Amino acid sequence: MWEIHGHYDGEGLYQRISPEGEKMVTLYGTDATTGWSVRVGIPDEIFRAPLVRSMWPIAGGVAISLALAAAFLWLPSREVRLRRRAEEAAEQSRRLDALGRTTIAWRRPRLPDHTAAALHRTSRKP
Repeated sequence: MWEIHGHYDGEGLYQRISPEGEKMVTLYGTDATTGWSVRVGIPDEIFRAPLVRSMWPIAGGVAISLALAAAFLWLPSREVRLRRRAEEAAEQSRRLDALGRTTIAWRRPRLPDHTAAALHRTSRKP
């Protein structure tokens, strides 16, 4: 026998195994004035069918909710990661630019090739 829910003197439900060996859910009610009771047995599969049918949409909703939560967590982290990379690249560019300015100040200016050749020709004495 299964667990009994409720009291036998009022109304309630309990689970039992029928004489044919089938699991049954039995609902009962007792009339307070006459003491007569009514019992209705329903096969357990039929009793639980609405619950089982409702589990698939619930499971689907949970799966969609988890996918959306993962997307809402992944997208901002991706944006932050891309922004951080852009800021690092900009900082590196600024550093290289600053380094280039300091090193250019110490170098001799480079003349274009045709100017250097003209200076070379004029500097030779015949």
